[in-house]
Amino acid sequence: MSQNRVHQSISSTFTGIDILKFILAVLVVNVHVHGIDDLLKKMVGINLHPLNSIPVSTFFLISSFFLFRKIHVATRPLGVFLHFMKRVVVLYVVWIVVWTPYYILHRTYYFNTGLAGIGQLVNDFLFTDVFANSWFFGALIVGMALVYFLSRIMSDKVWWIIPTALFVYCRLSSILPDDYHALLSWYMDHTGASPTLSFPYATFWMMLGYHFAKPGWEKRLRSIHSPWRWAAMAVAVMGCWVADAYTVVSHPLAAVLIFVAFLNWNPGIGKNRSLWLRHSSIILYTTHGSIEKILRVFLGFHAGMLSYAITLFVSILIAYTLISLSQKRGFRWLRYAY
Repeated sequence: MSQNRVHQSISSTFTGIDILKFILAVLVVNVHVHGIDDLLKKMVGINLHPLNSIPVSTFFLISSFFLFRKIHVATRPLGVFLHFMKRVVVLYVVWIVVWTPYYILHRTYYFNTGLAGIGQLVNDFLFTDVFANSWFFGALIVGMALVYFLSRIMSDKVWWIIPTALFVYCRLSSILPDDYHALLSWYMDHTGASPTLSFPYATFWMMLGYHFAKPGWEKRLRSIHSPWRWAAMAVAVMGCWVADAYTVVSHPLAAVLIFVAFLNWNPGIGKNRSLWLRHSSIILYTTHGSIEKILRVFLGFHAGMLSYAITLFVSILIAYTLISLSQKRGFRWLRYAY
């Protein structure tokens, strides 16, 4: 049996991952609006801060896994890669257009059509934010390109060192002596972005997704059905609190175990519900940051449980409306929003 048929024979249903993506999106809203963690801190003194980077990191891993499981068996891998990049860019541009009325007064390049304005727009598009928390899309574009082309020109036994070294450097930069901050300072000075909120940090997670998507690796990961995988995931997540100073190890371990646990979970909620969770997770991510800003700037809301609940409710309502309308004749173009 060919490698392609072996890979395709593995179940293509990923209901657990769709559920995970929705959960991660809800947690990302919490990271920026501080609802759940604010409540837990007041009630039982638990601080969720050590877990804040796990949701987005896991999103990068998942995105890379599903791209490269196609590329690894494709006869024309470049075509698959370019199709993915086109989809991400279109999605990104759609939400830039949606949020332009709010951000037009906060971004100078909307009024500067010269080279300087174009250069700043490209910089924000790829390395920082055009709208609230949009750095994810820029990091996804640059990081996926790096992973794809490094894997084409270098051995898999070698190129993984590059994103891993960048990840370790980003994670340990706060405790490194000042003499080691030159690269960090250069990047921040030239892009205006923190490396931990840009592709230098994100590419590591995409590298993991690339390797996990290999037919042999995926088969091994999908054979892990023991109920103990949930216990291992819980222990790893709890360990992020205990080992907060060692996030360079604890966070990758937690994210990988979360991914594996949900990868092999198929609760049978049905294809339509699974797709709704998948699509709404994208809309939650692209809407929540700007909704939170609008609530804070125009209505005087502060970070906390009330702001979190309203932001989450409005984001889910937008997701429900867009997905429902996109299934009706004349509104199918709304699918570009997710």
